[in-house]
Amino acid sequence: LKVLFGTARSRSPKHVVDELEYVLEVTGKKRRIYFKDDTFTEPGIEWITEFHDLLKERNIKFRWHCNTRADAVTFEMLKLMRDVGCECISFGVESGSPKILQFYRKDVRIKSVEQAFSWCHKVGIEPTSNIMLGAPMETLEDLEMTYQLIKRIKPDDLTVYYCTAMPGKDIYDWAVKNNLLKNEISYEEFDTALNREVGNVNMHLQYLTIDQINEYKRK
Repeated sequence: LKVLFGTARSRSPKHVVDELEYVLEVTGKKRRIYFKDDTFTEPGIEWITEFHDLLKERNIKFRWHCNTRADAVTFEMLKLMRDVGCECISFGVESGSPKILQFYRKDVRIKSVEQAFSWCHKVGIEPTSNIMLGAPMETLEDLEMTYQLIKRIKPDDLTVYYCTAMPGKDIYDWAVKNNLLKNEISYEEFDTALNREVGNVNMHLQYLTIDQINEYKRK
């Protein structure tokens, strides 16, 4: 919705809990739920509090996992989420380099990432990290900053993606403008999941080799 209309429409906690109650009734009380929403906590502490209270009132118990941003959680919010079954949160950390985060338009400070992961460890929620390597201007120093950040925040799990220029996206337009898009690109090279598996970037790297990127992925 944000992409289409420049805003997001939030569903009410009651609507979500009603649906959860139905899903758990149909599929089994012990099912683990994954909320696919990119930023589950974006509605804020009032939404999370009402969601928590409704689940408690109806005695709905289940294990769940969600996605959000490091700057979209508070310690109190995480405690409420853990109290009603949240076991894992995936954060889009992307990079430990402020320069690379700026290129990705990822308006999250490194300190916010460190704080969010620390809070999760304290309340008993497993924080996982999504990382993206292979920005065209990335250097060894940038890669090392990401590596050191991961060592500090100690994610319970880690997924490494590769920066992929996709038609219709800003990075694609930027790569074309700067003549960094590879001349001969197969259809498969626009597949972010495949690029992650084979270790490939569909843009020319200015300061690194793909072997150096892959080495940091292994680390």
